[in-house]
Amino acid sequence: MRLMRGLLALLTCVAFSGCVVRGPEIRVKPPVEIKAEREGKFCPPGQAKKGNC
Repeated sequence: MRLMRGLLALLTCVAFSGCVVRGPEIRVKPPVEIKAEREGKFCPPGQAKKGNC
């Protein structure tokens, strides 16, 4: 009986050693630079009401 448990444990380890578990992948892109053509005159929608412009 002890031999059977050992073989079962060995078989289980061999069966699960071939499995690969991968987590989610996240790809980060570099920041995008935005150049203002009219310096200080453009205000994004909604920002003027908040007093940010």
